[in-house]
Amino acid sequence: MDLVVADAVATSGFESGHLDVRIHQAAIGSNATIEVIAHVVAPSTEDPGQRFQDATQAAKVTVTNLTLSGTGGVLKPFILDGLPGSFVTVVVRGTQGDPAGNCNAIVSADLVLRRRPATAVGGDRITLLPRTDFDYSSLGSSATDSEVLVRALDVSAYRTGFVALRVHDRSINSGAQLLVRIRGALPDPGDPGTDFIVPVSGTDHAFTIADGTTAELQTARLPSTFGPFLHVQLEATQSSGTGDLRAALSLDFVGQH
Repeated sequence: MDLVVADAVATSGFESGHLDVRIHQAAIGSNATIEVIAHVVAPSTEDPGQRFQDATQAAKVTVTNLTLSGTGGVLKPFILDGLPGSFVTVVVRGTQGDPAGNCNAIVSADLVLRRRPATAVGGDRITLLPRTDFDYSSLGSSATDSEVLVRALDVSAYRTGFVALRVHDRSINSGAQLLVRIRGALPDPGDPGTDFIVPVSGTDHAFTIADGTTAELQTARLPSTFGPFLHVQLEATQSSGTGDLRAALSLDFVGQH
């Protein structure tokens, strides 16, 4: 069972911090756990009822096999070194053991955030793609297609940054996939009709969207060598058969000066 205790706490003005969990009292068996988890989330004004969280970007404090009563307490800190998102949601999760036993505790938690140096200005959140429906279901067996979502976004003013992809809805047959590829670019004003983009290699980043039914958030921090412009492309690959290949996507960039 999950209990949200703090939803979408803004963290874009901070560079690091820690999650401090206090256990005041506990009766937790050896097979049971209580976890306090700080998830990276990306709220969407276009889909406010949906929680988009990245399961791979989370700080977690786990308590198990603990009996605690009386005047003593336990403090469990978790260092957040380089916050990977602009919002954080804190969840308390209880998981019962097998066989069932005690799984209860009184806990409190603080999210302590460290601001960037006074010389830093903060971060900017830029919508690269509002919620948009894509449908490639008509592609033939093993066929591919692609389209440019962002030709060249100037990010040269930012020291670091990250991108966040939301999957609002999807219907993708097994073996098919969508790929959102983020690449560095540098337009030439003297040759505006040509896209100068970094070749597909280890310096780009790709989000993969495969079969599934749930909303999803994927995030990635871009290296300091990325840029100075961002180029975003959507690539679709049909399975060896045919079937649904469609999704509703949105994409944000958060740059930090």
